[in-house]
Amino acid sequence: MTPKTNCWKTKNRIIPWAFLVFLFSCNASLANNYLPGNGLSTNDPFNFQVPDKTISGKITDEKGNALEGVSVSEKNGTANAVTNKNGEFKLTVKEGAILVLSMVGYATQEITSNNITDFAIQLKET
Repeated sequence: MTPKTNCWKTKNRIIPWAFLVFLFSCNASLANNYLPGNGLSTNDPFNFQVPDKTISGKITDEKGNALEGVSVSEKNGTANAVTNKNGEFKLTVKEGAILVLSMVGYATQEITSNNITDFAIQLKET
């Protein structure tokens, strides 16, 4: 009489089970890439997040004097900065973001950041 063995522990069964565990773990991690809220569309696997870029610049008045305290923000975004005493700012935004520049006593401006990383901007008095 042959001794009974547990079929789950035999050499013939370990490899298939290990492969199935690996296969399911890969599928779960791939599926997480398409969950809502991670920047990828569940219907379009080619809809990837737009990368961030760091932009900087200097803001002056019409006479070329540096403007301290100008608010620089990403329209419809969360990024924002305020210019220092030299009129300089640095900000990380999405590619193609629209920057909103505002300061009391000056006209608000909107500027698109397409392919530009260093700005020289003049604000006009109102």
